[in-house]
Amino acid sequence: MAFQEITNKVDLAGQTGSVGTATLLNTGPLGTGVYVVFIGVLVTSAGTGGTITVGVNWNNGTDSTGFDSATFSLSTTGEQSALLGNFYATANQLITYNTTAAGVTGNPAYNLRLRILYLG
Repeated sequence: MAFQEITNKVDLAGQTGSVGTATLLNTGPLGTGVYVVFIGVLVTSAGTGGTITVGVNWNNGTDSTGFDSATFSLSTTGEQSALLGNFYATANQLITYNTTAAGVTGNPAYNLRLRILYLG
């Protein structure tokens, strides 16, 4: 079985707060199977406080489910998060992402990158 790289990707620069739920992929063209998502958060401008968490959600045929990254500081520049997760999703469903920023002070900024693979 060969994997299939999917051209859907997210590259958001200069984020200063939460990113609401957005679609990463509609599984329709690929169908039911195992997907792998790669998530990277890079804090480009440190604030004086606050945290960021990234979530990914999908439907596995029984219910909608998902995972969240660990909570990372927005008060230090550099690569704060690199997350890899795999999951089973059914056909014709949305795979979504979001970020949750909490306690943000001092004008931090971060870049968010997501990539997805289909394993079949």
